[in-house]
Amino acid sequence: MVFGGSSGAGLALQAAARYPAISKLAVWEPPYHVDGSAPRLNSPAWMINAGKTVARSIPGAVHRVLDGQTHNVSPTALAPELLEFFNT
Repeated sequence: MVFGGSSGAGLALQAAARYPAISKLAVWEPPYHVDGSAPRLNSPAWMINAGKTVARSIPGAVHRVLDGQTHNVSPTALAPELLEFFNT
């Protein structure tokens, strides 16, 4: 299992590509707010759709938005999501 956030997401993706033993990969890229729940960071429609399309195109992938979170995602908000993902 590997988790990577922001620029670390790129490193996690590279690791998963090189090491097939990685069975689960969780990545997030928080600089873009994609659902409109934080008006100061609204993303354009194409970006919202791109994130959802990527998730739909990867078997087993899930697109989630953590309400009220910005670039500095709170560990309290992120931990339950990661635990649920890695324990399924």
